[in-house]
Amino acid sequence: MSIGPVELAHFWDLSPTGHAVVDEHGILLAANRTLANWMEEPPAALIGSPASELFTPTSRVLYLGLLAYRLAVGSRAEEIHLELAIPGGIPMPVLCSGRRIRYQGAHLVLLTLQEFSRKHAFEKEILEARQASEQHLKQREAR
Repeated sequence: MSIGPVELAHFWDLSPTGHAVVDEHGILLAANRTLANWMEEPPAALIGSPASELFTPTSRVLYLGLLAYRLAVGSRAEEIHLELAIPGGIPMPVLCSGRRIRYQGAHLVLLTLQEFSRKHAFEKEILEARQASEQHLKQREAR
């Protein structure tokens, strides 16, 4: 069995993670259907816009600063916690990884975005429980 370019493109769209190709100016050249569905747009509607606009304002700073810096220095950025600016909804936490490549003479960035809302919510609950426990201990010690 062999997999051709048409099948690969289909699998790319069916991936459970968001994928994008970004040019050297930060403009989206391609996005898979998963990412487009999260953004409530058809994939073609994302093309030509700055990739940074996918993210909340705070995450935009991290994307443009930390992710871009790591890609420039080492050509890879792994698992940076960002939030997608979902239209009309609660931001979606994602782990963003990127790799800088050279393709047909151009520098491109391949991005993978892995949604982790459940893990994010669980970590938030643990943090809140810890803070409540610490507060309770402080009150107890004060008595």
